[in-house]
Amino acid sequence: YGANHTDYYYSTGKGPEPADSPLVFPFLALGRIPVKPDAKGRDSHAVSVIKKIIDYEKKPLPDSAYYKRMVFASSFENVPNTGTPPGHETRGCMEASEYVCSRLENEGYQIKRVYLTNIPDATLYYSDHTVIQQPVRGQIKYSRAANNAADATEALKKALAQGQLFVSYRGHGGSCEWSFPSLSGDDVDKVPACPPSAVFSLCCNTGMFTASQPCLADMFLAMNGGGVPSLIASTTESDAAMNNDFIKALFDGAFGNILSLRHPMTRKIRRIGDLMNYAKKCIPLLRRDADTLIRDHFEVYHVIGDPTLELWTEPPLWFAVTAFLEEDELKIRLEPCPPECRVTLRSGLEVMARVNPLTGEATVVPREGVKFGAAANHVTVCCWAPGYLYNEVKLPIPGK
Repeated sequence: YGANHTDYYYSTGKGPEPADSPLVFPFLALGRIPVKPDAKGRDSHAVSVIKKIIDYEKKPLPDSAYYKRMVFASSFENVPNTGTPPGHETRGCMEASEYVCSRLENEGYQIKRVYLTNIPDATLYYSDHTVIQQPVRGQIKYSRAANNAADATEALKKALAQGQLFVSYRGHGGSCEWSFPSLSGDDVDKVPACPPSAVFSLCCNTGMFTASQPCLADMFLAMNGGGVPSLIASTTESDAAMNNDFIKALFDGAFGNILSLRHPMTRKIRRIGDLMNYAKKCIPLLRRDADTLIRDHFEVYHVIGDPTLELWTEPPLWFAVTAFLEEDELKIRLEPCPPECRVTLRSGLEVMARVNPLTGEATVVPREGVKFGAAANHVTVCCWAPGYLYNEVKLPIPGK
């Protein structure tokens, strides 16, 4: 697609290479948060987006049903004069979504499908010519019949208002809208204060941060009172076949058992920037003969939001933290001790130590020349582990 608007090469350590050069892979997860001050120069927009990101991680919903809810929106479109057989899908958008949906349903997730087609009542087929059976067929609505198109838009607005673990869109897109089914920036702006939804916007243009007006990704981030804390979207045109593989790879990274590219015991990828990089790295394994298109795909997809955001894929777990000072040593106890736990000790803004405890107890001695409480009257013990609520304790320093 020629020159792309991209931040991608900041994540590779190299500049754009000639079209016939080997693919360059990311070593760093990055994203951007497009915000602007209000008419009085205040940063209220930036503050609200950052608060939304922090609340998503630190204040996850207590509703267990939330961690099973997802919405998949997609189009089943037969494009005339393309050689596509009658009743078959030209671009494979819905089939790719359904590939993921069926596997997630087998794991117990509750899937709401919002599917539209341009084909009047007829038998529809997957690409291998098997008939699409009920109940999936009944959820593919003819866009020109009755109020089906408007109903699809309302279904998406209601889903966002309810809050979803994930909202996935695989269809056509413009800078300010999902096109088929339709959801515009104005629609998003009218959604009332709501619980969070992580969004994969797998179509063209919806992350176009160079547009003269806010793109759809911007509108998602700007939702009032919650909404979308971060999302994945494309800055310009994107290839349909690549997008179909991309949706599978994203959900494979987040949940596993979608693709057969990795060992089933490989841990889930929780941070949205790492997840996007994983999915990008899967594309050459799925499409071995299209390096130019793959390079475009690498360039155009971005995290709009915080690339370090930890996505919830199940209800968060909890662990207790206790700490006390014993002379010049800090004793820490974790109950239980989560796998891959990381403990960071801070005194004011200074990082004093980091440890990865393997058992429920750890002893930390500050590095040479540094004393606990030198920069503040307390030490903050910050504890994080994948899939667990972040926890911290502030430990007063005697005599400070």
